[in-house]
Amino acid sequence: MTATASSYRPTLAEGIFGDATALLADRDAWYAGVAMMRSVSTPSTAVRTADEAYERIVQRSRLDDLFSSTRWLDPSDGWTDDADDCELRPGLWLTSMGGRGGVREDFRARARRIFPDSEFGPLRLRVIDEEVIEHVQSAIRLLEDSFGAVWTQCAATIKLIALHRSEVVSLQSSYTPETVYLGDALLRGPIWRTADGILHESLHERTLLARQLWRVLKRGYDESTAPLVHLPWSGGDVPDRYFTPWRLISAAHVYTHLATFRKVIDETGEIALPAHRGRFMLEALERREFEAELGIEGVELRETLSAALGEVE
Repeated sequence: MTATASSYRPTLAEGIFGDATALLADRDAWYAGVAMMRSVSTPSTAVRTADEAYERIVQRSRLDDLFSSTRWLDPSDGWTDDADDCELRPGLWLTSMGGRGGVREDFRARARRIFPDSEFGPLRLRVIDEEVIEHVQSAIRLLEDSFGAVWTQCAATIKLIALHRSEVVSLQSSYTPETVYLGDALLRGPIWRTADGILHESLHERTLLARQLWRVLKRGYDESTAPLVHLPWSGGDVPDRYFTPWRLISAAHVYTHLATFRKVIDETGEIALPAHRGRFMLEALERREFEAELGIEGVELRETLSAALGEVE
């Protein structure tokens, strides 16, 4: 190892966007308030089993639905036992996703909104065997040992790791909060890639929470009318992609951490891509029309990330 995560200044593990304590306290207060207004139960923060993880995730996503423009109903509130579920770390579980029983139907219904058959094909069972468990455990140990100060904050926001067979390598979605999805392709690669994927998706969960609870974006921000910037690495053989201020700050948050993590574990040949993309997004956010869309915490996050990325470049 050439460094540790805590050696970077400003460190990514401290301050308003590093330490999870304030974020999680605000999250719990938010959901307690919403639950009281709607006379529904508050999602439990004490999760000890896979079923308790499902329950919390579904409860949280239903409360999120109250403030979403998308309305839909769960086809079922039932669930079945799954012998393949296994505790991996306190608060982190592995679960198979797929074709027969085993995953609570209310959770499965939400997962299928993320993995529509027409785009990714149906969810398929990823059998959990000892080799898979050891692979994911090794990835988490790498995060704990090498990036522990940051990973501790990220792990606090994740309750479930779902393994599946599809074209998606890794994914996180607000439809099933506190969940990281990992696909077969990632599980067949090197340990550090799996750790990178888990870190990547847990960072998206943190950014979504920050947007929901804090002033990352200005009051009245509208994603549909926000300014756009073309990503220069898209186009040609790759479809053109355009990012809004929200997508820029969210992706910059991820890329800065990934570049730092890869430097910490000596994967120096893998730093250039996240560092280059993170810097592009942070510089785009300095443009007047994009900065105008950021809230107070959004500007602070941009500056924190820019300084941290400067330690890596």
